[in-house]
Amino acid sequence: MKRNFVIGTAGVLIADILAILVLSHYQQTSAVRPQNKFAAQILQFHSTVDADEDGIDDQTDVRSFSPAMPFP
Repeated sequence: MKRNFVIGTAGVLIADILAILVLSHYQQTSAVRPQNKFAAQILQFHSTVDADEDGIDDQTDVRSFSPAMPFP
């Protein structure tokens, strides 16, 4: 009887811990875009360095090969 109680209590404790971990990583997402809070347009950064001397600054070279960032 005591063994069943201990196993049941441990099971509930493990289930609670898993539930807390899952719920703490929940991120509420929405398809609604936030309002633009900037009064002016943010200018694109251009590097002054062109290490490979192809006429395109290094910042643009890096961004053009990055699939995560859209290239304007």
